[in-house]
Amino acid sequence: MVNADLIFGGVEGGGTHSWIVLMDGKGHKIAELEGPATNRWLMGQKECLERICKLVQDAKEMAGVSQETILEGLGLCLSGCEEDDANRRMEVDILEQFPNLTKHVVVASDTQGSIATACHNGGIVLISGTGSNDLLLNPDGQTFRCGGWGHMLGDEGGAYWIAARAVKILFDEEDNLIDPPFCTAKLRNIVFTHFELKDRFGMLEHIYSTFQKAKFASLTAKISEEAANGDAMCARILYDGGFALGRHISALSRNMHPDLLASED
Repeated sequence: MVNADLIFGGVEGGGTHSWIVLMDGKGHKIAELEGPATNRWLMGQKECLERICKLVQDAKEMAGVSQETILEGLGLCLSGCEEDDANRRMEVDILEQFPNLTKHVVVASDTQGSIATACHNGGIVLISGTGSNDLLLNPDGQTFRCGGWGHMLGDEGGAYWIAARAVKILFDEEDNLIDPPFCTAKLRNIVFTHFELKDRFGMLEHIYSTFQKAKFASLTAKISEEAANGDAMCARILYDGGFALGRHISALSRNMHPDLLASED
């Protein structure tokens, strides 16, 4: 018999924001809301776990559920959670530090959550958010990955990568290092407006002393708007991002199981 009083939670966590959903024992969604980033590499595991706990509390309040209620299970699919051993330790830490949060917890990568949601027999997922990550799950259970190494080593095609590329194009042009293929007037305007710059030297503060990855990533939405309005330079940057993401798929295709290619699911 289904126990409708049981409450289950799920968090999809990224480098800029996260989402939590609460469901009752009958599978009905009782709460859904957005919260802050929950990538442990960005703010440390202590802060990450505190944010997750706060997300659960806020979702309980939205659902009209008592804060004394302990979740039956909590699934956490978070960016930055790629190592199985580290994920198991994180599960132990959650249960020890927040004993009244949930009875059971599972921590996994955000890519695994996407495949589990959409595919019954394995599949491939490409995530392009603040960063980028690509995971292949074959029908035999084997997994292969490409990307997901953070903005210092990769994240090609992600929002931060696109924004940083836009800034670099402007710097290279002014240095006479590399001539851009198209006019950069609109791109320069949105970059200077977004970061509130008087000149390019003001960019150094955002790169070093007050660096915020999410601040950079949010510039990409404005680049996308200008590309949609017909600006060739902004469109080219997005094209380059799409090409980089396509290379992730190409890399994983070498390990794709033949049964997955033949599957309709």
